Amino acid sequence: MIELTTPALHRTIVVTETVNENGAVTYSAKRRTKNDGDLPMGDFVVTPDSRLISNPRVVSIQFGSGSRTDRMDRTNIPNIDPQGIYAVGEVHINPGEWPAPEKGWFLRDLEVSLTPTGEAVPAPDQLRERLGDILRAIVQHWMERDDQPMLSAAWANELRPWRIKQLGEKLAALELEDQLSTDGDASEE
Repeated sequence: MIELTTPALHRTIVVTETVNENGAVTYSAKRRTKNDGDLPMGDFVVTPDSRLISNPRVVSIQFGSGSRTDRMDRTNIPNIDPQGIYAVGEVHINPGEWPAPEKGWFLRDLEVSLTPTGEAVPAPDQLRERLGDILRAIVQHWMERDDQPMLSAAWANELRPWRIKQLGEKLAALELEDQLSTDGDASEE
């Protein structure tokens, strides 16, 4: 177990890391409280940018373990609020855009739900700040790992077939659109 202190709100979270063969690192997190000890939060899966067109400065965080592409097939979704509010989906963070640690940091695109697989809605500012602070501590730890370059290479290999397929589908759609456009132009003559 590793203890991390969040930079802005100075909260302690306890994480257990699991390195997957595909280069992803799952941080199973618990929130440390004064009265109740360590309360389970859930899993945060950290990887280099997982989007189709990636940015080498961006880190992706998936909320919950399991399917990378379908959040309904994930388990151990992070409960980020004692009242039972769950972080759902994923976020993409550029650590180079973080302000000074004491200023806090808001997640722009955080969505939450009242159940792990419920309807996703935009998170209120208080939760965006709280989870942003937690993710900043986790991502900072991930970036400082000795094996981080090896993990990034493994993740790139993992995504290569998916990216090739997605780009092929986009190219085929553009070619069809171009063909339809060309056919339409010829019929107007």
